[in-house]
Amino acid sequence: MHITVRNTDPVIYLVFIAIAIMLLASCNLQPSDYTKVSEEEAVELIKNKQIDFIHLTYLDHRGQALSDSLKQLFNRGEQVRHFYKSPDGLIDQVRLVEATNDNIFYELQVMELQQDPFSNIDYAVINCQQAEQLLQRAFERDQGVRQGVYDDIQLHDKLNRDTVISLLDQCDWPQTKDEVEAIWYVLQHSDTRKMAYFYPQLKSLVDQGLLKPNLMAKMEDRMLMFNGLPQIYGTQYSGGGTRSLHKVKDPEHLNDRRLSVGLEPITIEL
Repeated sequence: MHITVRNTDPVIYLVFIAIAIMLLASCNLQPSDYTKVSEEEAVELIKNKQIDFIHLTYLDHRGQALSDSLKQLFNRGEQVRHFYKSPDGLIDQVRLVEATNDNIFYELQVMELQQDPFSNIDYAVINCQQAEQLLQRAFERDQGVRQGVYDDIQLHDKLNRDTVISLLDQCDWPQTKDEVEAIWYVLQHSDTRKMAYFYPQLKSLVDQGLLKPNLMAKMEDRMLMFNGLPQIYGTQYSGGGTRSLHKVKDPEHLNDRRLSVGLEPITIEL
């Protein structure tokens, strides 16, 4: 295509040339010109709707075009996305890397947080000084409805979700094991978008000794199962009346992983 510029004001002409140079430079960007966005920053950007997923270019880990086999691996959940920004700060590139037991939960956050996890929450005004009592009641409802003490599990689970999400929105995170565990139970019995949103905070509470590793393992397995991926610790069962253990990743070393988080060994058919 040939463009001819006639009788153009010198200033306009210079602007035209500058734009052309910028466009040419952007077309010739090399993979090395891009910088990786950290997983933590990427999650926060996604939460705040600051990544345009529609206009991303997908590449392999070297910044080269995707092969068909790599596309299939990504579709099967065996690759995760890392975001890259150009020199002008525009995040327009994704590079795929191999999924591991650690980074797969980052990818689940990327998947889940593209939509608002709190769209079905009816917020309530919370008196933060009563947080301990509110969480205790939420825990009692959560357990009671599963033990047949109360009817209508959906009603009670929604009440718990509304209470806990409102509390976490308006108050500081509690600092006792009982309160943290009550929050865990409510989130465990919610949807995976909410689990994904609070995942980093819950992991940090495990490190602080406020949440048991075996509970975090159960949530991680649940997140994987609900996204159609093999679980890690073998804590989740699928199906109705004839429940069966959901598919396990690397079953030969399952009990080693279970013991590492304080779960008892189990026997499964390999």
